[in-house]
Amino acid sequence: MPTLQDLSLPAQARSIYKLLLRQGSLTANELGEQLMIFPNAVYRSIETLKKIGCVVEEDCYPVKFRAIAPSESVERFLLLSREGFLSTFSANERTKKEDLSINFIKDRDSLLEKYVEDVKYAEHEINLIVSGHELPAEVHYENLKAIKRGVKVRAIVQNFGKFNAEEIKNWEEIGVEVRHSASVDIRLVTIDRKMIHLLSYSEQEGLSGLGVKFAYAPFAEMMTQVFEDKWAESQSLLEG
Repeated sequence: MPTLQDLSLPAQARSIYKLLLRQGSLTANELGEQLMIFPNAVYRSIETLKKIGCVVEEDCYPVKFRAIAPSESVERFLLLSREGFLSTFSANERTKKEDLSINFIKDRDSLLEKYVEDVKYAEHEINLIVSGHELPAEVHYENLKAIKRGVKVRAIVQNFGKFNAEEIKNWEEIGVEVRHSASVDIRLVTIDRKMIHLLSYSEQEGLSGLGVKFAYAPFAEMMTQVFEDKWAESQSLLEG
């Protein structure tokens, strides 16, 4: 299943998306000419972008494609993912209700509340992609308790600078492994490769966002791999 924008999209799809963001609506032929690729290759990439909510078709002839702004496309992805999961698993009689749990997360505060609830049950690992904004004391407390019982906690901070350096240093002091990266337009939590929290994020919107909580191991496993790939690309705080 496709994941989010630059986290795992093929280079060709990223190029198409960025071109549409810069120039507005374009046909497949126009995209192919500017990127020097064949139209059939354009259509393959467009299908991927449409599935994750990054691109839509315009009602005209010839058909033109338009990019959705990054923050909005993440929200569309979350909605499409939820609809896809519900339709797939409601049609599968072998899947038990308890095998899949999906809940909306309306904003960052709701994400933090669910995190405090769910982290209490972590046994092995917690992986985080966070915005870098200040976290409530109860979040730090639950992280500390998790680390003391042997849970590995890692965090990728999307915004790291003088304004939050002291707080991020406190995370390290309690045992959280921290790296930083450029913005990837999401907040992500994976717990024990069984549960994920996924919330949209953009630097312009700050603390706002829309998200989904999945308790479904196969999807959590895929999103954990997304985290691992991004972790390998991220920098240690000493390199900041």
